[in-house]
Amino acid sequence: MKSGVRSGLLFHYKGEIVTYRQIIHRYDQALAKIGSPFTGTHLIRHASLSEHYDTCKDILATAKVAGHSDLRATERYAKARDERVIETQRQMDEKLRNVLPISG
Repeated sequence: MKSGVRSGLLFHYKGEIVTYRQIIHRYDQALAKIGSPFTGTHLIRHASLSEHYDTCKDILATAKVAGHSDLRATERYAKARDERVIETQRQMDEKLRNVLPISG
C-alpha cells in the first residue's frame, strides 16, 4: 500500500467477486425483511455522501468522493443536511420558548 491505495477486492465472498446485482438482491431482501419502503443500494450511497458532507462541510471534497463533475449533483447531499439543521434549530427554539418565556 505504498501509494495509499489498497489493492484487492472490495466485495468478495470466499475469494469470488460479488457482483453488483448480487449486492442489490441481498440488500433488497434485507430491506424487505425489516419492512422498509426503500429498495436499492443507492440509499447507502446517499447516506454515505450525506455523512461525508456533514463531517467535512466541503462540497468540493464530497463531489470528488462521489465522482460528480457537476456540483449541482452534490448539492442535494449538502441540502439534505442543511434542511435537517434548520428543522433542528426550529425545534430547539420552540423548546427554549417553553422553558424561558420571553416577555416582549
